[in-house]
Amino acid sequence: MSGQLPDSLIDHITDIFLPRILTEEDRKTLCLDAYLTTHRWLLRHMQFSGTPRQFTIQALDTFIQYGPHLAEPLFAAMRSSYGNAEEITRHLAEFHTAAVALAPPSRAGFSSTAKHPESPALYLIHSDGDSVLAQQIAKTLVQHGRSCHLGPSLQKGSDRWLAEVGAALSQAYGVVCLVGRQTAQDRWVQVELLAAQDKRKPLVALQLPDTNLPPTLPGSISLFPLPASGLLPVGLLNALPHQPGQPTASAEVAPLSPALIMRSAELRYMDSLRLAELHYVGQYTRLGGQTQFTRSRGDRLRLNPVVARTEFHHAPWRQEADQPKTSPPQPFEDAVTELQAIRRAVLLGDPGSGKTTTLYKLASDLIDTALLDRAAPIPLLVRLGQWTDAAEQLTDFLQRSLGEIGEGLAERLMQGRAALLLDGLNEIPAGQQADKYRQVRHFLAQYPHLMAIVTCREQDYPPERALALDRVTVAPLDPVRIHEFVCNYLNHDKTGSNGEEGGDDLFWKLAGEAAAETYERFNEAVGARLADPFATFWLDRALPDDLHRGWEWSNDYKKHHWEDWLKTRAHPASLLQLATNPYMLFMMVDVYQEYDQTLPANRGQLFDWFVETLLVREQLFSRQSDAGTIIQRPEGKRLLQSLTTLAAEMQRLRGQPESTLQVGDYALTALPAATVNSLMDANQVYHAASANLLLLGEVVRFTHQLLQEYFLARHMRQRIFEGDGLLIDLIPEAIWHIPTWWQPTNWEEATILLAGLYSDDCTDVLMWLAEAQPELAARCIVESGAHTPEATKLRLREMWLPRLTDLKRDPDVRARAAIGRALGRLSLSDGTPLDNRPGVGFVIRGNWQIPDIIWGNQVPAGTYTVGGDKDAYEGKNKQKVRIAQPYQLACYPVTYAQFQCFVRASDVSDSRWWVGMPAEEEAYGTLYRLQEWGKQAFKFWNHPREAVSWYQAIAFCSWLGDKLGYEVGLPHEDEWEVAARYPDGRSFPWGNDFNAANANISVEGEIGQTSTVGIYPQGKNEVLGLEEMNGNVWEWCRNKYNNSQDDQVDASAVRRAIRGGSWYGPQLGTRSRSSLRPSDRSSYCGFRVVRRFPA
Repeated sequence: MSGQLPDSLIDHITDIFLPRILTEEDRKTLCLDAYLTTHRWLLRHMQFSGTPRQFTIQALDTFIQYGPHLAEPLFAAMRSSYGNAEEITRHLAEFHTAAVALAPPSRAGFSSTAKHPESPALYLIHSDGDSVLAQQIAKTLVQHGRSCHLGPSLQKGSDRWLAEVGAALSQAYGVVCLVGRQTAQDRWVQVELLAAQDKRKPLVALQLPDTNLPPTLPGSISLFPLPASGLLPVGLLNALPHQPGQPTASAEVAPLSPALIMRSAELRYMDSLRLAELHYVGQYTRLGGQTQFTRSRGDRLRLNPVVARTEFHHAPWRQEADQPKTSPPQPFEDAVTELQAIRRAVLLGDPGSGKTTTLYKLASDLIDTALLDRAAPIPLLVRLGQWTDAAEQLTDFLQRSLGEIGEGLAERLMQGRAALLLDGLNEIPAGQQADKYRQVRHFLAQYPHLMAIVTCREQDYPPERALALDRVTVAPLDPVRIHEFVCNYLNHDKTGSNGEEGGDDLFWKLAGEAAAETYERFNEAVGARLADPFATFWLDRALPDDLHRGWEWSNDYKKHHWEDWLKTRAHPASLLQLATNPYMLFMMVDVYQEYDQTLPANRGQLFDWFVETLLVREQLFSRQSDAGTIIQRPEGKRLLQSLTTLAAEMQRLRGQPESTLQVGDYALTALPAATVNSLMDANQVYHAASANLLLLGEVVRFTHQLLQEYFLARHMRQRIFEGDGLLIDLIPEAIWHIPTWWQPTNWEEATILLAGLYSDDCTDVLMWLAEAQPELAARCIVESGAHTPEATKLRLREMWLPRLTDLKRDPDVRARAAIGRALGRLSLSDGTPLDNRPGVGFVIRGNWQIPDIIWGNQVPAGTYTVGGDKDAYEGKNKQKVRIAQPYQLACYPVTYAQFQCFVRASDVSDSRWWVGMPAEEEAYGTLYRLQEWGKQAFKFWNHPREAVSWYQAIAFCSWLGDKLGYEVGLPHEDEWEVAARYPDGRSFPWGNDFNAANANISVEGEIGQTSTVGIYPQGKNEVLGLEEMNGNVWEWCRNKYNNSQDDQVDASAVRRAIRGGSWYGPQLGTRSRSSLRPSDRSSYCGFRVVRRFPA
């Protein structure tokens, strides 16, 4: 048949193939790359002997005989080595046109001879409810000479089922999809359809009456109506590809060389990983309308799921902490490209922020490269949550997890032919984490050039367990991204309750009615003068100067509308706060559609409604159409209880004697199938998997860890509060052990969800936690969305404040720091911080919030000695300095709460505070605007304000002095050193001997961030009553670094002195000093204010 093709076309195609078909080994390599996981049956029809031109002619004959589409994978495999993609595409199109004309006539009645065990067959996709009809259709097809495969009989959704689906589709020469009543909602059908299209299978569909097509069916599919009788429609057999006959005796790819055996294993592994990605990412594909797909550069199906457009922040790993480093974290959106450039990083984020989705996208891109370049690294994606054996070493676990590709792992790693993607560092059982984090760190250090990306929850990545990798953090979704997501998902086919398109309606329900009204007024006033008024409204910190009179001032009320809005925006409605999490937002969209455009009040109720929605779809629950009331059927209630029991079981480590098991020590995210089958019957397992609650395989896991934690929260509620309402048999000290209670145990997210289940008043949960885990209690208040009465917060304050300085009860400063963070997260209804210690917050005077500065004792004017310590970092030479005026330093650095008084003040832009300062300044490739506020890295009201420039600190002092009625400023560094060493020239604020327990610095057992002011009572200068003079944050001084006599405000950009050291650096005495540029905004630099008196 190829003899009828133009010789010139055959010659051109031979030239394209030639670099990879010179030898039989080359041809086998090329064909394995093209067909092993797409059309495996075709390998037995390929001739590998003869000249390159003879090989090309035989291959083209095979494509003409069995379908021109079979040429596409071979041409795609040539793209990387040939180089001219346009020429390949052109000749492929020429061949396709000619081959269609030369194709043999249909052989609908052909009856094949005895089949090889791996003979090709049709693959029949169907829902379980249509199994009987599918068997009838398969029997009819066989009678017409078409072998037929009904799909694996294994539990759908399991790892083995996915592998069997992949293998069966690779051996299929065509696919038939039976569309029944449940097909459009059947997620397993969706996976099979996606996999079939990924492998470029010819696809036809048989549609029963009154049924909906699944969204993953391509729009160009051949569709045949199927009568209920099941009789095959006329024309179906002619639409199907030809049934391949038996291959010739000489057509055999075996035997394979060792290199090709290894390559075959790689291809099978990448195919299984690709199928897992289709399975995972497919669940985020919109089920309304027609799904559109594209092809990747590796010729694989590329899903376009409706997922949120996420921002990431990159911070390089610090090798040494001997001096401040000021480059801010770099934001980006294209995680796949940037992570490949960064190469070695830990990907941090909240639960549900998209870490695993990002990892799958990265793996998919690496697969595309590896399919085109055999020397490229293979992505090795491993779930660390399955590393549950305490005695198993990491290398052994990796080899076991990777199956046949795990053989020769060390060699692959040394050659750089692997990219290690470790998912869920935090899913390692908590009692094993210290040891296994060390193993991961040591393993990665052995392969410094290996690409390695590790995902972990940010809360479960303490400084003492850092992996010496760059940090890439998934940022919460901002309102613009939330709006974009819900509109993309809903606006195609859903109208909201108020007539708006569904996306807009849902967004403003999340944002709240007040925000909607404010935006409407804002848009009417100034929207026409802004390029993107919606983004300005939600993201910008300042309006363009020419808009102030259009919006900022109201002629009627003389009120700062914009400033009022900024204050409101800083504390968004609880549902908009929940929506910053991509998985939560995805659930909200699902619930919104199912509950007639209504939304729950908080995250606990959100999970209730979401799980109810899934069980309604499985017909285990029902919803009354008139009132929307959920009716829980007995089998559905039993499934909920079984899943609750399963989640509880996953909190315990297998194989440990009950007498030695500590309830808080372990939390598993997977269990052996046999264990699950002992807790749930087969029907429950099936329904849980079909409802997208469980993933099945040799081990079983919840489809998302947040779902596991929701069911664990239900279990906790049963053990703590149900029955007579009293505590039953789960005490918090059994989970958070007293010596190290602040450390995560993997029960934290479940506890927050537990609080959310008590949406009207979560006081009982908070009191259960209050003594044992204060920081988690505060997180419950902030993150659960449940209501907390003011009286409850005041009770918590009474319990927690004394512990900040109680070294007997909490001798480890990390415990006191956690209590400080608990207080620092919370505010009362009037906006005042819960931590009301003098010198930490602010007082309200009229319409002003005034920082409550507590001053230390006065330092007399006089002559003092500074410098002279040869070990001091960048210290001065010993010298005498004259202090002309008596002065007082503030007891603490300016706190976040205090500085925000200035940021929120209506007169913050008053030119009096900003005299002599540049409007903007370039530093480190970034243009900083004078009043562009740096993002506080550690947002606790009672922590020092950091990420503040020298200019902004000066402006704050001017503003504060105006409000207090006396001059306030930054100290000269000589004033700072004299006070720190007062009265006897000491080396440290507390004396001459260093004690790491007296300051927040970077040492073993460090806090790893700023800390609440006042939790180091043993580290203060007792004579002056000054605290935090060593560690926590560097403190800006007024003078220039290289010319301490010059303390004038100017736009010179000359570096200013900083003093005191920080949480980020090592031991530094009172005579150490450093410097920053005045525009720098560092997470380890804040400031303290000074008050001077007449001489």
